[in-house]
Amino acid sequence: GTTPGGEGMRIKRHKAVRKTLKFFHVNFGFREPYKVLVDGNFIHAVLATGNGDVEATLSKLLMGNVRAFTTRYTLHELHGMGKEYRATLEGARRLERHKCSYEGVTTAAECIKREVGEKNESHFFVATQDKDLQKYLSKSSVVPIIFKTVNGVSLQKPGSNLQNFVNRASEAKMGIQDYERGTRVMRELA
Repeated sequence: GTTPGGEGMRIKRHKAVRKTLKFFHVNFGFREPYKVLVDGNFIHAVLATGNGDVEATLSKLLMGNVRAFTTRYTLHELHGMGKEYRATLEGARRLERHKCSYEGVTTAAECIKREVGEKNESHFFVATQDKDLQKYLSKSSVVPIIFKTVNGVSLQKPGSNLQNFVNRASEAKMGIQDYERGTRVMRELA
């Protein structure tokens, strides 16, 4: 047998990640370079494990090119959290800054929710440790969610409502194709 967290686990995790990436690529057009909106608690969790490079950590997980973004709200929140978050703030400053395009936003989580929206046309992944944000996004948007676990960094499988939506859409598409095929055949017979 393999040790927990050993080679077998890693292969399983790679397989699961590949499957999730394929789901978002095929159904919603996600492609490299993958754009990841990263919040402060995720950066903090990654740095706490002694890994100083958030972007490299994300690239390794997604097995491809990644552009990691943070927002000024994240930087502002980290700045307000004092000395023990100074390294996290420095880590956040090394990432590209994504301009939150909404007025009246006051928190990093709110900025991320608004940026992603319902359809996530910009094809953002979101990396967060915030359980409420994870739950909100997986229920209400087309977004792959990344989070830190004790075993490393993980990519959440698409939620059942998103999988159901995709299944319904493909069934509807098949139905239309069958219907069109039927009408063409009928026209040719007439």
